Amino acid sequence: MEITNENVFEINYNSELNRLEVGKKNKFLNIIKRHKIVSLMFIILIMFSCLNFFLIYSFINVLQSI
Repeated sequence: MEITNENVFEINYNSELNRLEVGKKNKFLNIIKRHKIVSLMFIILIMFSCLNFFLIYSFINVLQSI
């Protein structure tokens, strides 16, 4: 029963402080940890979108200078 409670409530023992601690629930980080490939694809999409915007902006500036 105690093992089940530790898994459900995410209770950890901190040996330095000599006490039990309840794990912090961060849903965003849990989603990223569970869906690593989807998160990676989303980050790559944002990076390429920014790069695309920068390249188009630079090209427009080159055309204006001519």
